[in-house]
Amino acid sequence: MLGSDSLTNIASGTYFVEINDAYCGSSIDTVTISMPLEITSDYTTTNDTILLGNSFTPNNTSLNATSYLWSFGDGNTSTIANPSHMYNQIGTYTADLKAMQNATCFKNYSKSITVIAKATGINDLSNNEVKTYIINNVLTVELNNSNYKTISIRNTLGQEIHNSNLKTNVFTFDLTEYSNGVYLISLTDNTDKLTTTKLVFSKQ
Repeated sequence: MLGSDSLTNIASGTYFVEINDAYCGSSIDTVTISMPLEITSDYTTTNDTILLGNSFTPNNTSLNATSYLWSFGDGNTSTIANPSHMYNQIGTYTADLKAMQNATCFKNYSKSITVIAKATGINDLSNNEVKTYIINNVLTVELNNSNYKTISIRNTLGQEIHNSNLKTNVFTFDLTEYSNGVYLISLTDNTDKLTTTKLVFSKQ
């Protein structure tokens, strides 16, 4: 009658297996056990902040994997090694890469991807009177018209985070302590005319 036995959690190496039989004597065989190569899961991006409408195109640098599962953080997935994905809304997403050899042997790597929209004006700023931009988390408003007297900054919930009189033609405001999102910049001139523009802020 044939019998069988099994061993688990054996370290890699070369082993001698001896079988003893009361009728046929003994037999010795050599078995070599090698561990699978260690998986690494990793990818690089040109920029972790992308404009809405542009594609997220990661470069998969994982090692020793045979299949992949991408989860882009917006409900979409892909099994392509180097996919291209386009987000439909601004926001911050966790893009996760699962590099696998099988269902139980895998590694994960993820990073945050921020999708922003291009800054657009709500009202036309005639004759380029106002220039607004954000660099290194600092909002800058440059005025070519000294008739503006006050400035107000609000988030999309309508909460005012700043209000002051304008004393020079260049105004700066540090946004480091504030969340990513759209901010409304409102300027009032000497005739109480209100001009508003908006900027999308993504922390650097």
